[in-house]
Amino acid sequence: MESPPGTKPWSHLPDPSLRKPQHWWQGQVFWKGYRNNLDEADIYEVLPQDSTVQLSNNLAREWEKELYCWKTGGRPSLLAAVFRCYWQQIITFALLILLEECARVGQAVLMGELIGVFEVSPSGNSLMDAYIYAAGLGLCYLANIFLDHQYFHYGYKMKVALTSLIYRKLIRLPYFSLTPSLTENLLNTVGREVDIYPAVVLPAMYVVIGPIQLVVVCYLLWDWLKIGPVSLSGIGVMLLLVPLQLCMGRFSKSLRHKSECQTGERLQLFHMVLRSIREVKMACMESFSERLLLSKRRREFKTLKKLSCLLGLNTAVTLTAGKVVTFLTFCLYLILHGIPSAKQVFTTMALYETLRVSVSILLPSGVMYGKQAHRTLRKIQKMLLLEERGFHTLGIGLSSCSEQLAVRIEDYTGLIDKGTESCVVVSDVQLSLEKGKMHTIIGPPESGKTSLLLAMIGEVQHHKGSIQRNGKVVYISPTSWMFPGSVRENITFGAEFVRYRYTQILQACALYQAVEMLPQGELTTIGEQGVPLDASFQARIALARAIYQNCDIFLVDGILKAMDPRTAMHVFDKCLCGLLRGKTVVLVTDSFDHVRTASRVVLMSRGSVLHKGSYQELTDAGLDLQTYLQSHTQLHARGALLCKEVRGPSIQELPLVDTFPLSTEDLRERLLTSGDIFKHNFKESCDINLGESEAANGGLPTRDIYWQYFILGGSCLGVLLFVLLSALLQGTFIVSEWWLAYWPDVNRSISKDIFLNHTLVPSHAEWMMLRNIYIYMALTVGTVILGILQATSFFQIASQAASKLHDEGLEGVLQSPLSFFHSNTLGTLLSCFSRDVSIVDQMAATYLDSIQSLSLLMATLLLVGILNYWLFLLVLPVVIIFALARAHFLQTTQDLRKLELTAKNCVSSHIASTIGGLRTIRSYSVEERFLHSFDVLQDRSTAACYLHIGAKNWFGKRIDILGLLVVIGVSLAAILVVQFQGSTISAPLFGLSLIYALHLINVLQPALVKSASVQFKMASVDRLLQCYQLPSESDYLPGLEYQPAQNWPMYGILTLEGVSLLPTQKGPTCLKSIWCCVRAEEKMGIMFMNAAEQQSFLSVLCRLSDYSGMVRLDGVDSATVSLQRLRQCMAVIPKNPPLMLGTIRQNIDPETKYTDAQIWRVFEQVQLSSLIEKLPHKFYTEARFVSPVFSVGQIQLLWLARALLKQPKLVIIEEASSNPNLRCNTVLHCVSRAKLLRSTIIYITHLPDTAIDLDRVMVVSGGRVQECDPPHVLFQDKTSFFYKMCEELGEAELNRLQCVAQEKYENKPYVSPPINPSDLEDPTQVSPSSASPINLNVLPSFHSSRLVGVLNQLPTNKFSTERL
Repeated sequence: MESPPGTKPWSHLPDPSLRKPQHWWQGQVFWKGYRNNLDEADIYEVLPQDSTVQLSNNLAREWEKELYCWKTGGRPSLLAAVFRCYWQQIITFALLILLEECARVGQAVLMGELIGVFEVSPSGNSLMDAYIYAAGLGLCYLANIFLDHQYFHYGYKMKVALTSLIYRKLIRLPYFSLTPSLTENLLNTVGREVDIYPAVVLPAMYVVIGPIQLVVVCYLLWDWLKIGPVSLSGIGVMLLLVPLQLCMGRFSKSLRHKSECQTGERLQLFHMVLRSIREVKMACMESFSERLLLSKRRREFKTLKKLSCLLGLNTAVTLTAGKVVTFLTFCLYLILHGIPSAKQVFTTMALYETLRVSVSILLPSGVMYGKQAHRTLRKIQKMLLLEERGFHTLGIGLSSCSEQLAVRIEDYTGLIDKGTESCVVVSDVQLSLEKGKMHTIIGPPESGKTSLLLAMIGEVQHHKGSIQRNGKVVYISPTSWMFPGSVRENITFGAEFVRYRYTQILQACALYQAVEMLPQGELTTIGEQGVPLDASFQARIALARAIYQNCDIFLVDGILKAMDPRTAMHVFDKCLCGLLRGKTVVLVTDSFDHVRTASRVVLMSRGSVLHKGSYQELTDAGLDLQTYLQSHTQLHARGALLCKEVRGPSIQELPLVDTFPLSTEDLRERLLTSGDIFKHNFKESCDINLGESEAANGGLPTRDIYWQYFILGGSCLGVLLFVLLSALLQGTFIVSEWWLAYWPDVNRSISKDIFLNHTLVPSHAEWMMLRNIYIYMALTVGTVILGILQATSFFQIASQAASKLHDEGLEGVLQSPLSFFHSNTLGTLLSCFSRDVSIVDQMAATYLDSIQSLSLLMATLLLVGILNYWLFLLVLPVVIIFALARAHFLQTTQDLRKLELTAKNCVSSHIASTIGGLRTIRSYSVEERFLHSFDVLQDRSTAACYLHIGAKNWFGKRIDILGLLVVIGVSLAAILVVQFQGSTISAPLFGLSLIYALHLINVLQPALVKSASVQFKMASVDRLLQCYQLPSESDYLPGLEYQPAQNWPMYGILTLEGVSLLPTQKGPTCLKSIWCCVRAEEKMGIMFMNAAEQQSFLSVLCRLSDYSGMVRLDGVDSATVSLQRLRQCMAVIPKNPPLMLGTIRQNIDPETKYTDAQIWRVFEQVQLSSLIEKLPHKFYTEARFVSPVFSVGQIQLLWLARALLKQPKLVIIEEASSNPNLRCNTVLHCVSRAKLLRSTIIYITHLPDTAIDLDRVMVVSGGRVQECDPPHVLFQDKTSFFYKMCEELGEAELNRLQCVAQEKYENKPYVSPPINPSDLEDPTQVSPSSASPINLNVLPSFHSSRLVGVLNQLPTNKFSTERL
């Protein structure tokens, strides 16, 4: 790259000729990066020829030619299009590589001639020749410096162009073609597989250049150096390394693929645990989750250890192959031709080294990378040939005679895949929708309701008929899509921000208060990188986004099901029937109330319209829509249906998404095609942050991190053993080459005849020669053995360290308090245990290469100084300059690499976000805007990458100049010593020092780059160590440890005394001085006005968050009981329960305490037995295989089964807030009341009809208890919150609820069980003030446990300090 990747630093230069300096501007980048941290403002703009638009247009033009050939009967080839687009750059680069290799070979030849000068007594002419050879040697070295480092640019252009083509194709694909497998392939291709193109360019050239270089080197060895046929032995060994490298590469690839699959399984489980960490902690399943995750890790680690052994063997072979080749060549030469000259020895070694890199390393890599690149091209070509979305099926605008119609559909049939009749989704639809009216579409699941809406926006393939629209249409998907951005940006979606309209929409969509509760309000970042939102919140934001666009036709696809009933009622009344009055609304719904309100009802079945008309018209025609909806859809539970009998309707009547039984293979396929969960960007956050120590050290890991890494991997003894092996290996390297150089000096008089004329008694010369051969053989064998031992020991240390870092880090994360998961997002933690763990698992090879490069560098400089002590005057400054340069390089490249990874992640995140919201993007007609955003992000990524690579090249060239100075110093020092001191120089020793000096070009920059790479990867070790060192949840309050009786709690009496949740940086206090008492075996309902209060209440009961005040269970302060004991004595059935780990049986009984018969009995009690029987392995079926097809209600019943096994004294049941299931809710409430008679049950509900027949109802609003009484008593006060909520349901429903409440109050009142006050715990050491971090003064009378028994007899719990 001769020009910088942007125009930013050139704006102040008046002279265009000054715009091609030798990268002086990159020196400024390094200086700034050393003194300050670099940020995005320091990234330069890309040049026009490197922009995404230009590159994609160039390749698209060539691809269009291939498509034209395809349409005319030919075969398209993306490879041909890429070659035509880049053939000039490829040929130019091949010529540069050829020149570079010519310079390397010429360098070896000139080195041989220079050594040959010192094999005889140098005279005046020969010294002049030495000066010429030395100058030529320096020029060749300099040519290698400036010819290197140019390959990356061309491959990156291919990557950008191909990624851009894929994204542009994605925008035009029909939605139904985006199957989970295609989506996963697409994300893998653009996120990982296209990275092969920057790496393939250099080694691919050696597929052609390598054989040419092989022929040239063979000629030089045979004819010029007079080695003869002996040279073929060494070359033959090198050629044998080619298939060996290919086999090892193929085997390592299969192992990597296997480990990636196993890593994917582990991360899926880990993702499920993190997503439900709150429920996992409430159910005391941390240890169980950890065991299952570690078992997955063990399987993965076995594969990784095999891969480590293979890589260690490969490293040892690569390192010692040169020694074996040299040993074999010169042993044969010694036998056949006698003692070789110094010129022959060191020139042969230099040529072999050149050939080893080209033929044994780069050529096999070129073959493997080339095959992978071609395979990726074929995959991309297959994507580019997919059929695109057709736009001819949609007519915009209606004739003047149809101005009153918004949509007219005439005999329309739509397909998922053209020409496949079995894929018909909409069949022969004839429909007209009037303007300004609400139309509802109803029908059973899979009846074509969603497909009809998608057909209206052109997302279904047209088969026949037509669809005409009159006005701007917007589609609101049932799966709400949030792009990375603030709440306001997600709602305005690029439109002009108008505060009044924005606030009005928030209020109509029930978002105003919810948005205010977010950490930064409407500026809070949501989406993949931001604060996670529940389905109800996302659905309301999606609706608000559609309304803000001020469209004419709103296609609302069942999003009200994602909301709790009260919120759905508010949104329907205030938004769909209020704010959108006068607009055309097409609503897919299951609610009878919505159908009754709509102007027109469309009833669908199997893709066809069965009936259409107003509600009255369909009723007059004999259709009972209420009965139809109840029998075909999942309705909200009504109080009249609850508890009429202990046994409710059978759960087997509920239809699943698929019909069982399914085979294990089918279930596995469902799981594997459920989408990619691993595309998460690393996002640092505050509080307990995984990046705090790294940021505190300027982004560079400290020495303690290295020490801890090695101690974890091998203890002090293992580290010392590795250091000893490394020292011995480097020593045998130098000694073996010195011993080979030693022969020509001491054994010149010995001829080859001693090997041909053997006698019984060998002469002294023969003994000396045999001794030398045996010593050289021992040194070579020792080098090979030590190389294998060094690589094996280091890979063992690295593997052990990686295993311990993952295991200890996982334990630290799972045992950490819930506040840690609030401070670090799901993406951060997934990044830590996917990207960071992967880096630590695979960093051994890079780390070992770095150690070997640095040790070789130090050995070279030390050897050069020892052989000529005058060179210490040069070596010492070189060492100092290198150390200073490395410090500058590390700091700057760390920042540049972070910027590069961040920019690359933004591109991947944008593509994943586009796939998730493709229907929404096309519905809003903002494809061009997203294309422009992609181009901007890709240009940013290109600029960051070029800046990083350009900076490395700039610095690498200057570091290589240090090597040039050493080469010149070694050459001139020898010549000057002979010329001015008259001393003789040993040609072998001079050759040894010179060849090591020439190797600096292969050592200096790799040592620098690899050490920087290791430093960057050690940041992952740092983050995993932070996970390991996380503070765990406090088991007790300090000094208040208390062990209650074995049978505690006996009654389940719960009291909250002045409980307030401590305020955090995330938002205001949710609970404010809560006082209440839940009596023994009482069935109590609690209604919260917002989700934050509900979550805070559960957090207090389970001690998930810090709070002030006191929570007692049977008189014992819960803060004094161990967390495990406290959480095990209660059962929480959450509204969104996870079903993720192990088998179904393990989810019910994690500790294996119960028999199969007992578990089967509870399955029968919750009416899941016949459903479980249809599974492939019954309740031993893997839960993750069936969790995608289990409804939330069915999973809640599984959690209820766990509660029935435990029979805890306190049970908390959260009502499902989205997609509530009538029959599951009925079974849940009926079975819990019938089978948990001796337990205190708290129902957290949203609707009054669910709590109407409970003993008492408590309403919490504004963080305080507003009222708590039996429902009948609350009905007497028309100003009560409960009465107002019931009143909103209508007069008929209000009267019905009052009757139910009165019957409960008069005929089934709460009766307290007999309580023995002496059974209640009375821990005298408990201090109320110590239970409160802010020393809240709670009721001193509550210190007496016997008073709890008195409170249990009170008809209400309206108590205060004065009353007591």
